[in-house]
Amino acid sequence: MAAKDLSADVYERFHLYSLPDKFYIEPRDKIGAVVSNSYLEIDRISGELKLKSVADAPIPTFQAELTQIYGIFGLTRLAFGDYLIVIKKADLVGVLNGAEIYHVTQTEIIPFNKTTLHLTEKQVWHNKNFVDMIQLVLATTGFYYSTKFDLTHSLQWLSENATPNFRQLPMMERANPRFVWNRHLASPLSAIPGLAKYTLPIMHGFVGIRNCLVHGNNFKLALISRRSIHRA
Repeated sequence: MAAKDLSADVYERFHLYSLPDKFYIEPRDKIGAVVSNSYLEIDRISGELKLKSVADAPIPTFQAELTQIYGIFGLTRLAFGDYLIVIKKADLVGVLNGAEIYHVTQTEIIPFNKTTLHLTEKQVWHNKNFVDMIQLVLATTGFYYSTKFDLTHSLQWLSENATPNFRQLPMMERANPRFVWNRHLASPLSAIPGLAKYTLPIMHGFVGIRNCLVHGNNFKLALISRRSIHRA
């Protein structure tokens, strides 16, 4: 059984189990091992989010469709239903201060409702337009994240202002809101105690990390450019 993780880091990977009435999101590490005694349950009918214990209510994995995901981008409510947005693929950019930095390369927008038969033809058209607009934004290159390192503050700012208490805050709480592009989408997770490790701050911009050699001296060069949400 997995030990309780008391760090402020976000979980590295998840298994998403989908059933007609529920989503189950189980924390995993990079190699696929379970890292928590609890999981996130999302009711696809009511939209309710709950942190549940494996010991009290095991996930019915044998009945579910399994998707391996890198993280949760957030949840959104459109005119005719709720949607779960997940990170399906991400490329490793490099390692900074011992933390891996990733570039989001594929997302998926998953509807809570399994069918649109309850909608009129006009409602289906409007709903598809809303989803297409979100997909267009998510397909933009330049979304980056780290489950351990704060990309929204400069290294200088962190060295001068990050107290031990600050570093113990959940990732989303200590992130600079000007550079967190999924803060609104992640707000349903942030609002529930115990879900901080599911709540991943995502920035938009550019991250480049290179190992360099100059005159026989090895060093790491990192360039981080952040785009403010006020300049969307």
